[in-house]
Amino acid sequence: AHTATVTTFCIVNIPFGAMPFPPPYVVAALLLDGADLPILHLVRGVDANRVRMGLRVRAVWVPDEELAPTVESIRWFEPSEEPDAEYSTYEAHL
Repeated sequence: AHTATVTTFCIVNIPFGAMPFPPPYVVAALLLDGADLPILHLVRGVDANRVRMGLRVRAVWVPDEELAPTVESIRWFEPSEEPDAEYSTYEAHL
């Protein structure tokens, strides 16, 4: 699935050498639809202070010529404009 639910997250505020974007930015545990285990990835396209547990997001992919069967084919996730997920749908994955 290319859609997911934010289960937990952190806001990175401290700069370091190889950071992907200037702070603040969000790293989240994302439960892909249909998956049993969250993955860690970036959340962009929303102010870091508006990210929350239950936020529904969708993948933003690299260009087709760069696609590979790895998580690096996803640039980041951004809000999907769906309503937030019910807590009961992800509580076992915290």
